[in-house]
Amino acid sequence: MANGDGDAIVIVERVLQLLDEGRFSATYKHALLTALLDLCVEGADAHGAPPQMLTTRQIAEKVIAVYWPHVRVWKVSAPLLRQMNDTRQIVGSDTILGWIHAFRQRVELAGGATAPVVRARALDPVGWNELLDKVEWRLIEMPLPKLQRVGGQDVGWLYRIGWNDHDARASRAAVRAYQRGQPSPFNNAVHLMPGVGMAFARLHAVLRPFLQHHWAEKVASLNAQEVPQAGLHEFLFGVERSSLEPVREGLMQLQAGKCFYCDGRLDRGAVHVDHFLPWARHPDDALANLVAADAVCNGDKRDFLASTGHVERWRERMQTQHPLLEQMATLARWDVGADRVLGAARAMYLALPGETRLWAGRKRWEILENPRLQLALA
Repeated sequence: MANGDGDAIVIVERVLQLLDEGRFSATYKHALLTALLDLCVEGADAHGAPPQMLTTRQIAEKVIAVYWPHVRVWKVSAPLLRQMNDTRQIVGSDTILGWIHAFRQRVELAGGATAPVVRARALDPVGWNELLDKVEWRLIEMPLPKLQRVGGQDVGWLYRIGWNDHDARASRAAVRAYQRGQPSPFNNAVHLMPGVGMAFARLHAVLRPFLQHHWAEKVASLNAQEVPQAGLHEFLFGVERSSLEPVREGLMQLQAGKCFYCDGRLDRGAVHVDHFLPWARHPDDALANLVAADAVCNGDKRDFLASTGHVERWRERMQTQHPLLEQMATLARWDVGADRVLGAARAMYLALPGETRLWAGRKRWEILENPRLQLALA
């Protein structure tokens, strides 16, 4: 399959077909498709080209990340949101959401505060790896071999894997051995079919919100008696601002007390932690994606992509201040995430058309400068 616009449209149609199929008892399809979309963006190379192969380990990490906000209590008087058709399993002990919920609860009880996923993995690395092992196995066992099934037939247009759920099932023992770094016949490679990675990377900003909308509708239908749709989308997919408090002071110090965007002096009592790549486009709390900003700049930037000059300074910070970011990460028990955030920036910026206007500052916009962006993101 070529990488043209026509092929991208075909892939979008096929994604819609997978979602319209309706033969799935949980929201695993939504989580798996979202994970694939995000990984195609985060794995972009210096030219903005997506990866051709992913691993089950990468996919499991990303599935945990996309489900992380979902396992909070919806309301004090309400149960955790059900994401399975089986009414007996709201968040059962033997489900992906059940495992994530138990891990998140344990980490936050120990730390006494809300923890984003990028911090939770550092707070309890042993528990994180145990969670990752279980989620990876469940994905290998169920949604990965089932995702491409339409009308009972495997259409096989999205990716190719070395097992199925019929005559070539993955062995639990073989997967365990692989997870422990022991010799194993299991191959964790997920090979994207031609054109899929490019289409997912280019259409990420359109497909991801669509998936979220479809996902929220599914959750609302599964919790019809308890959950009104108002506020549900924000709860499932919005940013948890309070969880960024542990890095606020460090970001201020890194920026010498100045707003990243306007270089004005920050008022210590009104410092905003902003996602340089907007949360709506790339939901990642990694330190590499966080900057300190004043209220006006943060409010004016919103979900816009920042201008070429801002990208250059952001990339320079990533390169020249990386040791300080690593030190901050160690002190705050956080994740820097430089590689995946840089990959996401490449995928987003290098695919923009030449006439795109980028946010330059308060009420100011600039046309992107592609050669400078390519150099900055190399």
